[in-house]
Amino acid sequence: MIQKSKDNSLDKSLKIIRSFVDGSDTWGVRELAAYLKYTVPTTHRILLQLKDHGIVDFNPESNKYYIGTELIRISSKVAANKTSLQSISKPFLKELATRYGETICLLMLKKDRKKIFWVDKVNGTKPLQYIIPIGELQSIPYGSSGKSILAFLEEDLIKEILNEEGFTEKEEWEIMEQLKLIRAAKVISTTSERLEGSTGIGSPIFDFNNEPIGSIILTAPTSRVTKTVIEN
Repeated sequence: MIQKSKDNSLDKSLKIIRSFVDGSDTWGVRELAAYLKYTVPTTHRILLQLKDHGIVDFNPESNKYYIGTELIRISSKVAANKTSLQSISKPFLKELATRYGETICLLMLKKDRKKIFWVDKVNGTKPLQYIIPIGELQSIPYGSSGKSILAFLEEDLIKEILNEEGFTEKEEWEIMEQLKLIRAAKVISTTSERLEGSTGIGSPIFDFNNEPIGSIILTAPTSRVTKTVIEN
């Protein structure tokens, strides 16, 4: 079914741009129209407008559009101007990375998409530091990175997220019990939930309304995460 016209041109343009970030790196007009449930003429018109501004570019050999130099320039500028949370958290990331010698990461919650994404990281001095997919949206209810945030969301939203992930009734009950412990301790340690062979220790970050907005986690090979590291 074609998406109705309740989306204005700006909405559609932003969703098309987002498709190059959260979907595929390259799109043909018809496949992008099908992906967003837009008409082909509308999709083509917006892509041409975006191309005029350098937001996307076109490869005549593959007959596909890809991210343009202007979007890359804008993204680089935004990345250079750290968000308030990044600026505030950076000294803590560095301090923890120095103390433990491991990778320390900052994640943020994108509540409207029911996802989390990696914002920043500082590597420690120990070997085998992890490559973190900065900016990539990921599911919430896995690992210390997500569960440390999930525990403090509204119960209806928690259940909605767990249901969308396809957990069984038994699995949902087990996670809900685990979230109770996280609320009490405000910290969680998990092993091989998001990355095989790694252990993460995460703690939530709250805004001035005491709402969860992100988390700071330590992630390292499981063999290096001792009981002392977890407890401290």
